[in-house]
Amino acid sequence: MEAYNRTFQQLIDADFQETEIANMKDWGVKCFTNGQTISILQRWETEMNTNQIMNEASRMRDLLLRNRLNAWNAYYLLCAGTEAINDEMVYYIEREASALRKYVIRTENDLKRIPFLDINIGNTEGNELNIVEDTSQYGDNVTRLVEYLRQHNGERAKFSQKKIEEAALFIFNEKEV
Repeated sequence: MEAYNRTFQQLIDADFQETEIANMKDWGVKCFTNGQTISILQRWETEMNTNQIMNEASRMRDLLLRNRLNAWNAYYLLCAGTEAINDEMVYYIEREASALRKYVIRTENDLKRIPFLDINIGNTEGNELNIVEDTSQYGDNVTRLVEYLRQHNGERAKFSQKKIEEAALFIFNEKEV
């Protein structure tokens, strides 16, 4: 699937809604938000060079700020078309720190690098975690871990570092959570 279409669908799957930001639609981009994060989606035109991309990202950031939107949590997603884009150019664009955070998406694997689009963990379709019912053969620690996972929606939720630490304390009877 083309990078643009795949990214568009991934945004929709991650509960982003298309939104209009004054004057930005005229620039040939689509804007999405989930209430916290703003994503600006654009097809990479082959005639765009890195200076044009940096200037456009800067203009978008200014427009977000003028509209009193959180530009600090905005992402510029550039989706490659059929033209090959070399790795050095991608690296330069993504590492350039001014204006917006930028990602160049060429393949579906590139989507996995975008933190707010990492929805595969919660996706139970084809990725379902089945916790065994009888854990007695595995020992007390495994039994306590499975108990903790069940109590804290661990079959569906992605655990934060704090939750993992709490689970470890629970398993080793150091703390009841």
